[in-house]
Amino acid sequence: MSEPRRPSPPGPGPQNLWAQLRFLRSMQQDVLGTVHRRFESFGDLYAAGTAAAPLFVTRHPDHFHEVLVTRAADFAKRGDLVPLFGQGLLTANGEDWRRKRRLIQPSFRHDKLSAYAHTMVRAADALAEEWAHNPDRDVGADMNRLTLAVVAKALFDHEADHQVDRVAHCMDVLQRSVVALDVLPQWMPTPLHRKRRRALRELDALITDIMDARARQLEAAGRSGPPPADLLGQLIVAGDLDRRQLRDELVTLYLAGHETTALTLTWTWWLLARHPQWEKRLHQEIDAVLGERAPAPEDLETLSVCRRVINESMRLFPPAYAVPRIAERATEVGGYSVPAGAEVVLWLYWAHHDPRWFPGPERFDPDRFAPSSAGVRHPHAFIPFGAG
Repeated sequence: MSEPRRPSPPGPGPQNLWAQLRFLRSMQQDVLGTVHRRFESFGDLYAAGTAAAPLFVTRHPDHFHEVLVTRAADFAKRGDLVPLFGQGLLTANGEDWRRKRRLIQPSFRHDKLSAYAHTMVRAADALAEEWAHNPDRDVGADMNRLTLAVVAKALFDHEADHQVDRVAHCMDVLQRSVVALDVLPQWMPTPLHRKRRRALRELDALITDIMDARARQLEAAGRSGPPPADLLGQLIVAGDLDRRQLRDELVTLYLAGHETTALTLTWTWWLLARHPQWEKRLHQEIDAVLGERAPAPEDLETLSVCRRVINESMRLFPPAYAVPRIAERATEVGGYSVPAGAEVVLWLYWAHHDPRWFPGPERFDPDRFAPSSAGVRHPHAFIPFGAG
């Protein structure tokens, strides 16, 4: 006989409006510290929110696996990103997600990724040449430029150099609007809402230009031309998505796709600058494996130090530091009852920084990802991009 569900985990208890506003302000000022203090007070899984809007927050890898894999059918993605990304792969659920995944998956087969790798190398070489002549750089801006150029060329056969500043501005405005303390209805013409709408209009215009330019190229090539190698061209030729659906997928891949990689690369450079011994090891490996030639996809397995450095960078600074889900039906997490409509937030960042799973969690130690290491002590503790 199975053990009955426990009614509710510990937590701060019901809070009035002012207490909730104080908490939101605390989250804005120090989100990581605020959440960590609650974990330290209440344990790996705590309940917050209100009776009308229950919230469950967890840092335990077992709970991550439960929500994202074993009970994934009970949960859906949160809808607050739909106004930004539309109904693309990032925000879709259930059968809609599976259909879109099937459409896009062929563009990420092994042979396609190998072709994209050459685009990445060319873009990185061009940036390295800039660095050689101007070593004082804003590395975060450079990584955004690099990843935008790669995504645009590899997936959309589009040169994006002249649009990088526009995209970066739109992304900054939209990201700030997502995390802002904003309790007013979206229809109210506040400065925040007006900025957000302007950024969305500019972003839509940019994406429309990319779609139209690629459609004209394909029309000019006609049926006698080779099948398109890029994702956008394939989606246009297939005709399975209408114009709005195509826009939503492009926004998802163009913006959400480049940002996570840019952040990972930026933090990696920062960590290497602070740990010269690892920078030296990385250069030694690159010199030994590549010599003077450019890297190729088949080198990835040999560049083990490089892989460890990137993994440790994503552990310390995961691109998706928290993953929210909404319970579509009554279910459970960690043996506790979760009512339909409740939000569950998975704090990947605090699992990555938990000494139970990563000894010396604040220490930059890529060797914890070496095959012979026991530096990762839970199979679901390292999931920088989620799971399931």
